[in-house]
Order: sequence, then C-alpha cells, then structure tokens
Amino acid sequence: MPLPIIPGTVRATYRGLLPNGQQWANVMHFRYAAGASSPGPADIVALDALAVRLYTGASFGGGGIPWLSACNASTTLLDATYYLLNGLSPPQVILHPATGVGAGVPCPPEVAMVLTLRSAVRGRSYRGRAYLPAPTTAQIVAPGVLTAATLANFLIQANALPAALGGAGAPFWEAGIASYLHSTFQPLAAYTMDGVADVQRRRKA
Repeated sequence: MPLPIIPGTVRATYRGLLPNGQQWANVMHFRYAAGASSPGPADIVALDALAVRLYTGASFGGGGIPWLSACNASTTLLDATYYLLNGLSPPQVILHPATGVGAGVPCPPEVAMVLTLRSAVRGRSYRGRAYLPAPTTAQIVAPGVLTAATLANFLIQANALPAALGGAGAPFWEAGIASYLHSTFQPLAAYTMDGVADVQRRRKA
C-alpha cells in the first residue's frame, strides 16, 4: 500500500539488530502543529530527540526507563527514518548507534513485548502496535511474563512522551495513530502494554 497524504504527519521507523543478526523495526506516527503546518528538517530533528527516548537516552522522570535498558548489549538501535506524509519529501534518516544495557542473556529473538497505541476512537484503524525487541531473560519471571517493575517503568517513560512532545506553546508535535485506509490521524490517548510476550517469526535466524 502506498503511503497516504496526511497533513503535517510523519511516519517514523526505528530500526535495529537482534543478537542473531535479524532486524527489528517499529513504526510510529507523529503530527506537527495539529496538521496545520508542515514540519521542516529541524522540526523533525527536535521530534527525534524526544521520541528516540522510548528506546535509549534519558528518563523523562518518575522512574521511567527506555526499552534498551531491558535488552542485552547484543541488541542494538541503528537509526530512525522519518517520512513526511505529503507525497513529496524524501525520507530523513537520523543515526542512533546504541546498544542494550540490561543484565542477562537475551530471550529468543522472536520474543516481542507489544506496546499498544490507543486513540479515543474505536476500531482497528485507530490503534497501533509496536513489537519491541526481545528483552533479557533477567526481565522474565514466572509464569513467563515481564517483571512488573520493568513493565511499569517502561510505561512511565512511554506515557511521558506525549507531554514532552507538546512542550510549551505551538507549533508542537503529538503522538498518534495514522490510518492508511482513511488517510487520517488520531491523537494518542495512551500507550498500554501487558507482560505477555508475542512472537515475531520473521525475527528468527
């Protein structure tokens, strides 16, 4: 499916490698100035500096942790690619050489915790999912679920991002869900996640 045209909206792809050499990628969407204005390269750099903190970098506070803190050093983040959904602009790639800092051996590469993106509108077109790279075995407790502390602290980090994106005044960025079927953007209501892993078979060696 070709990328839609959605005013002021960018498609962001965060990409890295798993311990077996397979690639992981998460796609998210952000909108600039409520769609009333198109962001320039400097605006996307400002967005990136905050959004990448879902994976690496400083905590937003309150005990929040980026996801790579739960991953082994052999799990990496490589870059982020931003596509302005205007049908014209070339992608903007920002390098992010980073590695996991979590203790323990990595879970099998196909193991993926699922971050769910929810809007205030019901339906499949108005929610999204990001299949995170596999954490370490030290993050897993009986009966095979993510530790409560890691789950809670990562969600603190994730749900602090929308406020950080808004900043003071306008124009500003907002996280959300882009529907390629309807060519619409719905602002994010919340990030949610449970401790049960899913499987991404394409991440196997």
